Amino acid sequence: VNNFPDALTFNLSVESDSPIVSLKLFFHEQGSISTNSQPVEFTASKQVSASYTWDTSRATIPPGTPILYYWQVEDEAGNRLKTPEKSVAYDDIRFNWQEISSPDLTVRWYDGNAAFGQYIFDTGQQALAQMEAQTGMTLDSGIMILLYANNDDFNSWHYFVRDWVGGQAFPAIGVTAQIVPPSTGKDWIQNVIPHEIAHLFFYQTINTHSNDWPSWLDEGLAQYYEFSSNEPSLKNARKAARNGELIPLVLLSGNFGNDGERVRLAYDESYAAVRYLLETWGDAGLQALVTSFREGKGYREAVKSALGVTWEEFEAGWLTWLGVPATPASPPTATPTLITLKAPDGWPTPTKVQRTATPATPRPTPTRTPTATRTPVPVSASTPSPADKPFPWGTLIGIWCFSLLGLSAMGIGGVIILRRRLQK
Repeated sequence: VNNFPDALTFNLSVESDSPIVSLKLFFHEQGSISTNSQPVEFTASKQVSASYTWDTSRATIPPGTPILYYWQVEDEAGNRLKTPEKSVAYDDIRFNWQEISSPDLTVRWYDGNAAFGQYIFDTGQQALAQMEAQTGMTLDSGIMILLYANNDDFNSWHYFVRDWVGGQAFPAIGVTAQIVPPSTGKDWIQNVIPHEIAHLFFYQTINTHSNDWPSWLDEGLAQYYEFSSNEPSLKNARKAARNGELIPLVLLSGNFGNDGERVRLAYDESYAAVRYLLETWGDAGLQALVTSFREGKGYREAVKSALGVTWEEFEAGWLTWLGVPATPASPPTATPTLITLKAPDGWPTPTKVQRTATPATPRPTPTRTPTATRTPVPVSASTPSPADKPFPWGTLIGIWCFSLLGLSAMGIGGVIILRRRLQK
């Protein structure tokens, strides 16, 4: 029973030769990695009617979300039955929706005439056709656009929503909900509809649950497919490059934050990076990059495999394309870490490795006898090494002293506590 957006009720009638002693409902939203397990209370009997109401009033469940569920029943004799998994669409049934659909795209609206809905549908189909042509990919499953006529209707199924939000995409379920009344101008429609469809399209064609699928590529592609010109975004990115104010692309992942100026710059940079990608490598480069991400490659490996350049070369080329000549930065290298291991009978005596052509005399052995003595290893003087530093005796002595001070403090504290207790 659908009572969107407040509750969804699951009902079950079941009969058995032995008294039924256990009922559990399992359900989850499509795209969720976890499943709810809900024991249901009832009176044991051979015939049982039971129900469970899932309270969604304090959650934000997008309209149209497929809810998958099944029951597990057990009787007194130990027989157990798992019902086949079913799916129910948790639709917003409060409005009299009109609909136009094709295998790839469904548009639903409740305010406005048929021509309004048709215009939205045609815009969406045109955007999809362009994405499919440039990527060589097609949707795995159809997507849906829900058009709300005002903020109140849109906000009513949210537990919390910011005032400036004009719509949302839910890629995991292939749904985008937008505030688009019939009075909306065509320019806005020709931007927001392709933009949101791009999020849904590229989620299906690229997403592999990899955290290396970067936000700059996702948001850049969404802006690229908007029908109107994004030259102001490109101009702003070029200005930021000249002023040395660009946010490194590698940091444009995840949420862009809440700072208005930074968010705007992040979007502008994302668009500029996608423009550079397509103008330099063309549709073939985009297709290769999509394929690399789809195969699960990280962003560095994906760029190298698809475009034939390192990440540093890609970023330097992008800066140069923006008008600020740049050379590739050095890729990150692993920093060696010194690890000192403690021997069972005490610390061994460290012996410095001499960086000379012939072995030098070892450092004198301290009073404590080590369990093993390392032999100095001769290393050619012409061989560079990052280990040409004296052994950190000062650090070790400092740690030893602090340890003694700590133990002393603990002992003094214990004496004080013991003395106070004896006095009492």
